[in-house]
Formats: sequence, structure tokens, C-alpha cells
Amino acid sequence: MIVVAHPDDETMGMGAQLCRLDDALLVHATDGAPRDECGARAAGFASATEYAAARKAEVRAALATGDAARVRRRQLGRLYT
Repeated sequence: MIVVAHPDDETMGMGAQLCRLDDALLVHATDGAPRDECGARAAGFASATEYAAARKAEVRAALATGDAARVRRRQLGRLYT
């Protein structure tokens, strides 16, 4: 199990090693989005929900690019699809 605070922390901390894990669960404590809509809009998103969806897609793409798409993912309170 790999537990990190935000989406992309796993890539920064373990990037090239993730593909070596046969049965790993990646847990994100947050969705990575700002807590207010102003922060999301300042980053170019219409809402914090849209920002969170983009972060989730980035993780999925990073894992696929790094040959680690088999790593299971969970955000506290919600299962990734």
C-alpha cells in the first residue's frame, strides 16, 4: 500500500518504481483540488470538481505511461473508476 496526500505525490516519490509492484494499492488522502472554487478557476477550471477530475485523469495517464496501470487506486471515501 502506498499512501500519499495528493494525486501526483506517488509519481514524484516513486515514479519509476511503480511498474515493479505486482500487487499494490495506491491511496490518495485528497482529490488534489483546491477547497474553494476561486482556486480552481485561477488554475483554469470551471469548478473544484472539474479540477479533481483532471487530477484523477493525470494519475491514470501517468500510471499507464509508466507501465503501472495495474496499480489499484483509491481515494479516501471514493473508489476510482
